[in-house]
Amino acid sequence: MKRWKESITKQKIKEWGIDWAFLIVGCAMGAFSSICIMIPNGLSSG
Repeated sequence: MKRWKESITKQKIKEWGIDWAFLIVGCAMGAFSSICIMIPNGLSSG
């Protein structure tokens, strides 16, 4: 457990931060595009 903690350096945290940023942006874009698709379909059908 201690070795695992020592392996988490500032560099790794920086890399993870970039990965998380991409992940969040990807999720936001996916949600946004799905909403853009769903809203017109919902309006046209209802």
